[in-house]
Amino acid sequence: MGTFDPILSSRDSDDIWCPEDLAHVNPLPRQKYDQIVAKFESLNNTTEAGYKQFSTGAFPSLTACNAFMQLFFEEFDPLFPFIHKPSFDPRQEHWLVLLALVTIGCRYSKIPAAADCVDIFQEFLRRAFHATIEEDYRTTHEPWLAQAGLLNQIGLQFSRDLRLTESAQSIRSLIASVCRKVNCFNEIGPRINAIDPGQPCAEAWRLWRRKESMCRLAYSVWLLDSQNALFFDLPPIIPTDLLRLPLPGTEELWRAPTAAAWLEILQKQGKDGES
Repeated sequence: MGTFDPILSSRDSDDIWCPEDLAHVNPLPRQKYDQIVAKFESLNNTTEAGYKQFSTGAFPSLTACNAFMQLFFEEFDPLFPFIHKPSFDPRQEHWLVLLALVTIGCRYSKIPAAADCVDIFQEFLRRAFHATIEEDYRTTHEPWLAQAGLLNQIGLQFSRDLRLTESAQSIRSLIASVCRKVNCFNEIGPRINAIDPGQPCAEAWRLWRRKESMCRLAYSVWLLDSQNALFFDLPPIIPTDLLRLPLPGTEELWRAPTAAAWLEILQKQGKDGES
């Protein structure tokens, strides 16, 4: 499918990524990066994986991949805000989610060598997504798999390679199935509009983040499914009446950087709603 340009992996070229390392979130950890590289080598190995080799050249450096991850939050996150940036910690995230962020973020790089390897990253993510399910089917009950799957589908859908674009159409029902399993189409419990006096603020914020993330995931999947009807004349897989939950909360609440800031905004919005 292609070759990674040496400039992507060269330590001597690390300085070129500084303008794109926008520090939206903590840096990509070495341990997670090593997991991604190991999986790349496995899925690109015709002997082990049974796939055709899809790339030659060394995998992009940790510095480059971190810059791509930061570009995800700079460019893509404002469009599809379903991953909670204020609490995002790469050390706690599954490597597949991090790979999905890197793959999407790579599309926004101004470095020509990065633009040339977009489809290589996308093919890697496509294989990694399916391999993760094959290795442990229980992952289909995990919200992080639904998040990675949605990003995978978006990347496939807007790839330059026709094979990747057609792959996006073939996995639509799989993504919808995973979302049903994680129950993101139904609201679990009442919406948090206030917290109990005895409840720690940090705990209330954590619970709210989980509910809100699931809600935003559901609407993002539905929106992408609707775009398939618009762009590719495909019938919907996720009907509107499947969304048995209210619209996502305000961006101000979603972007609150701390539990204390979140609570202050929540209380202010509650008072505004009463007036």
